[in-house]
Amino acid sequence: MTSYDYYMTMTKVRIAELKARLSEYLRRVRRGHSITVLDRDTPVARVVPYAEPEPPPATPQTRFRRRGAAARGAPGREVIAYLDSSVLLRIVLGQPDRLKDLALIQSAVASDLAELECLRTLDRMRLRRALSVEELAQHREAVYRMTEEMTLVEPTRAVLQRAAQPLPT
Repeated sequence: MTSYDYYMTMTKVRIAELKARLSEYLRRVRRGHSITVLDRDTPVARVVPYAEPEPPPATPQTRFRRRGAAARGAPGREVIAYLDSSVLLRIVLGQPDRLKDLALIQSAVASDLAELECLRTLDRMRLRRALSVEELAQHREAVYRMTEEMTLVEPTRAVLQRAAQPLPT
C-alpha cells in the first residue's frame, strides 16, 4: 500500500511482507522514503532514513571525551585516566576540589562499581536532605551520561575481596 504526498512517499507494509523483501524496503528508506510497519492493519513501527544526531554540548561531565587536541606528553598521545567514584561525584556535584586536569583527559576508565557507588551516595544525600528530589534526578542523569562515555572495567574477585576488608585504623 502506498499513499502519495506532495513531499514524500509513505509506504505501509505488513510484517510478513517486510521480512520477505527487507532489502528492497531498506533501499527505499536509503532514498528518503519512510515505511510504516503494520501488524494486522495496525501501525506498530516506522522505518525512516537515518540522520546523524547532533552531538550534545560539552559539559564538565563530558569534556574529557570531546577533546580533539592531544593532551600533555608526547604529541598525538592521549591521556587515559582511572577515575574512582569520589572523583566522579566531585565532578557531578561541581565541587571546587574536583579533578584539576579534567580537560586534559581524552579517555577515562572506571570500575563497573563506580556508577553504583555514585548513585548510592546521591541517594544517601537525598535521605539526609542535602539534595532535593529534582537535584537528585539531575545528578543521577549526569552520572549516567558520564559513565556512558567511559570504559567500565569489571572488578576481579581479588579486587572485590580486598575492597571488602575493613579500612585501616
